[in-house]
Amino acid sequence: MSIPLQTDQHLLQKFRVLERQTALMNARSAELQAQTELNKAIADLQRATGNSLKANEVETRLIK
Repeated sequence: MSIPLQTDQHLLQKFRVLERQTALMNARSAELQAQTELNKAIADLQRATGNSLKANEVETRLIK
């Protein structure tokens, strides 16, 4: 029983699929990195303006 050889066209097609899958994963990774950087920048802004607690709906009260 012999294993049929794949044609160059099939190999090229599989290579292109893998290339596109890699590009998609790279794009998703870049998107997550950008979202992380945005969230860090928002937190830095809230901290710098003193709005961290208010922005996160944290209420404080003085206990007497």
